[in-house]
Amino acid sequence: MPSPGLRPVNPQTAGMAVRMPQTAYVVNNGLTLGSGAPQLTVHHRPPQVHAEPPRPVHPAPLPEAPQPARLPPEAANTSLPQKPQLKLARVQSQNGIVLSWSVMEVDRSCAAVDSYHLYAYHEDPSATMPSQWKKIGEVKALPLPMACTLTQFVSGSKYYFAVRAKDIYGRFGPFCDPQSTDVISSQSS
Repeated sequence: MPSPGLRPVNPQTAGMAVRMPQTAYVVNNGLTLGSGAPQLTVHHRPPQVHAEPPRPVHPAPLPEAPQPARLPPEAANTSLPQKPQLKLARVQSQNGIVLSWSVMEVDRSCAAVDSYHLYAYHEDPSATMPSQWKKIGEVKALPLPMACTLTQFVSGSKYYFAVRAKDIYGRFGPFCDPQSTDVISSQSS
């Protein structure tokens, strides 16, 4: 039976040390520490999600999908588009990259796909913050597998690519797992 004045302790936060650069805060469930020094009490400190890492982490998180404002009733009977699987191949003659994508097995409960949205991410080693994913194209859906060729890349750079499908109701499916490739300058004689 707990004594009056004592609160139950959450086992997940009890005695947890939250480490910050050059300072350590100790979570002590509302009790103050020390006597003569300034007193500091931290009840709960969620992890710092937006803290900048010393080196950029590549690739950056993919953008969120916008949701359509209204869906027709028939959309309720269908699933979101499937997660595509992406493969990359290099075209040496044009210093280009071929993106090809498909799905492992077609899910008949999904609504028809209207278009595929392609995103690219340029890993810049000199950048202190990762540059964001950029939408580089939108292609009308054709029977899978689909492919497209991209050119005009910066030589000696690393690029990541991702694709997601948009259905006829304006809903986006999940991104594929991002794929990366290094663009090597073609040797000219």
